[in-house]
Amino acid sequence: MVRRQAVADFERWLERNPDARPWIRSATWHVPVRWFVLFGDEEREFTKGDDGLILRYRTPMVQARRRVARGLKVLKEALGEGPLIDGLVDVGRWLEEFHPRSLVELDYGGLVHTLPAGQLEDDHSAADVAEGLAALRDGDGERAGVAYERLTDRWSVVRGRQNAS
Repeated sequence: MVRRQAVADFERWLERNPDARPWIRSATWHVPVRWFVLFGDEEREFTKGDDGLILRYRTPMVQARRRVARGLKVLKEALGEGPLIDGLVDVGRWLEEFHPRSLVELDYGGLVHTLPAGQLEDDHSAADVAEGLAALRDGDGERAGVAYERLTDRWSVVRGRQNAS
């Protein structure tokens, strides 16, 4: 009953606000690769606090937009059009909705409760994405492939937990 009411309320709100864009994007059991383009490894925050583990990235909006533009340029030159580029274009458009002085945050949220601390501590997905893009920019497809393989291996293990009982 509550769920149906929430859906109905949202649909009414959306009718009154057809141009509304979500401020928060979420994904279940993974972080889409394209989201890591926005961040550098130096912006990674991993803490083991009293309230549990936290893994997140934060960057100024202007830096995130710059990284998206550079990433798109590299991907278009190296790969041409495709779903990876389309997804990154969508992220770039979403970023345009925000004030240029705002921050962008990628927070692993509930994923930190499903993964071992060591696996989280070793997760440097933004660095892998940056390395892959740098390799593509340099014309080094082999190095780009190694970085991408690290990334996909890491996240396929995480997504595999979705079907575990």
